[in-house]
Amino acid sequence: FMGNNTICNPYNLAVTLADGATLAAESGDDIVGITVDEKIDFDSAIYPQLTKTDMTGSLGLTREDINSDKIFEIAKILSEKMQTVKKDFVIGGGVSAHSLPFFKKLPYLSRYETRKIIFDAQSSLEDKNAPKGILKAVGFELMWLKNKWEFYEMIFKEDEARLHMLEFRYKTLIEEAGGKYE
Repeated sequence: FMGNNTICNPYNLAVTLADGATLAAESGDDIVGITVDEKIDFDSAIYPQLTKTDMTGSLGLTREDINSDKIFEIAKILSEKMQTVKKDFVIGGGVSAHSLPFFKKLPYLSRYETRKIIFDAQSSLEDKNAPKGILKAVGFELMWLKNKWEFYEMIFKEDEARLHMLEFRYKTLIEEAGGKYE
């Protein structure tokens, strides 16, 4: 299963690294029923990120399972390993106010992120307004998507008018010349 440069499947647990490499548990580790076949040097990890939605999909779970005990156990093991090697640990995927208790239980977490906003875990998890912060992040994403949609819709409409004009003007001539436009 692949998504957002995160590779994970039921046989090989891995999380994103900034340099495009993947990070997995050490050879022979059994993480909640997932045995990893290759040895990865945790000391070389640059930006490990666990994407909960990708992980649940790769394990055959549903989106409702993103904060489940099974996903938490995986996150906890990775959290401990990253803390041991003094590397940042980041979680994304399905981040909502319901994720906050999950994050607070982890022994170590540097950041968590929505698609557009990155939160510092140390300060935000202690903030009583953290649930509102996540809602504001989702609100920002909605504004971003609407803006993007409206922008591309405007371009589409501009091109649509030109398409119809060219088609009307040249369809017969193109076909008579033996050409195609569809």
